[in-house]
Amino acid sequence: MSAQVDADARVTVWEFEEREDFDAQWCTLVRHLEETQSDLLVLPEFPFCRWELGEVHSDPRRYTERWSAMVAAHEHAQRRYFAQLPAGVSVLATRPVFDTGAHDSVASVASAAVALSSDERHFEKLVEQASMRPSVAAQHRNEAFVWTRTAGYRRCRHKYYLPDQEGNREALWCRPAVRPDFVAAEVSIERTGRTLLVGFLICTELWFFERAREYFAQRTDLLVVPRCTGVESVPRWRAAGLCAAAVCGAYLASANRRSAEFGGVSFVLDPDGALLGDTDQSTPFCTVELSRAKVRAARLSYPRYIYASVYHARLFECTPLLSESKSTTASGEDVQSAPNKLGRLFVSSMPTSKQFDSEAALLAEYERLHADSGPQGLFVACALPDDEAARLSSSATTTLMASYAARHFEVHQTVVDGFDEEAEVRALRLAAAAAEALRSGRHVVAHCHSGMGRGAVLALLTAAAVSGERDASRLRSRGQSEVTAELLEKAPAAEFVARVIPQL
Repeated sequence: MSAQVDADARVTVWEFEEREDFDAQWCTLVRHLEETQSDLLVLPEFPFCRWELGEVHSDPRRYTERWSAMVAAHEHAQRRYFAQLPAGVSVLATRPVFDTGAHDSVASVASAAVALSSDERHFEKLVEQASMRPSVAAQHRNEAFVWTRTAGYRRCRHKYYLPDQEGNREALWCRPAVRPDFVAAEVSIERTGRTLLVGFLICTELWFFERAREYFAQRTDLLVVPRCTGVESVPRWRAAGLCAAAVCGAYLASANRRSAEFGGVSFVLDPDGALLGDTDQSTPFCTVELSRAKVRAARLSYPRYIYASVYHARLFECTPLLSESKSTTASGEDVQSAPNKLGRLFVSSMPTSKQFDSEAALLAEYERLHADSGPQGLFVACALPDDEAARLSSSATTTLMASYAARHFEVHQTVVDGFDEEAEVRALRLAAAAAEALRSGRHVVAHCHSGMGRGAVLALLTAAAVSGERDASRLRSRGQSEVTAELLEKAPAAEFVARVIPQL
């Protein structure tokens, strides 16, 4: 068993052989789970029946007959075998089910925000055409699930991408999920009291790396990949697993069966795709320890940090708004004649926000700007009152202001809620101080919660104070920031900016 520091859970992957002694193989697995005190057990696709989805039948009724037999076999086996598992073990796998679509409306809502590229839309159309094919398999689904002794069976999602080729006619046997509901599931670890976010990529779905990136956006800790894959393709599946783990910045556990047709080799990868352990015919199970701290570190490293801002932390540079400065410093020096002396201006979402920055990636970005801001360090304009910041923070122990103080940022807490006359006074005072910081070469970051409202107001007023521009629409034309461009089309924030700028 691989040893890691501060393990939050242990996961076991298993490869079984398609032989008549399945009971004996299962008993050996149970002993291994007891010895290793494993928390999670990942099984291959359809572990309790023969994989028949490569067969083609001339009589359509045969599909329903065989599917019914597979469903019955799984229901019987789950009752029998899961009862033998050690207490606290969670099972993650897939099984055949009959589904009338009762869950699809839930899945559609959960995945409604998924943006599809033009290529994906083309693929969606093909999936839709295939699902409209006259078939008695209209209610057959490949369902991912989590089972625990305390909570019982819990459906997670249905397989979306179905192969249709020689040796695997899954698209003929069953129907894809109505929507691509790649939503992570919470799994409680009884032994440690921790909770992991687990995302299923069912066999073929592993090749769709954009889904791994969606799981990254959901802060997934573990990707689970039940497979039923051939002997010759094992190296390709390892490579796909490496890429998916690295894209998501999460552990990946994949399980496969072994026979003359199927290649076995279950494996576990770390959040960078490195192999932690695998199985073979002589050692059919492998258990490794999982650390959420390692997942968090991976999320902030290459390549994840590059696209992290797309999903969570938002840090937009507004320095182009200063590029045509005509103002002067306190000593009368023309700022435009010495552009290199200006600091950089940013607007961002709230660091440590549960919604936008639960991994505190923005604090790391602020620290980089602080180190580049000279002896006086970073100037932070915070538009949030303490109670709102506390309610929105992902930290239950450290306040936002305390986090700033520990890093020696100069913080100006400027509440402009309501955009009234008192807010005007506070905003004018803040803009003057932030403009002076920029002129001295320091970097300035303004933020509220999302970065799209009050924080952007403070950034715009600061830019106006530095540039000397007193027309909001002309100020917008100087930069290409999506934050400030959108803000100036919104009331009452836009009205507030237009009202305050002439007073600078």
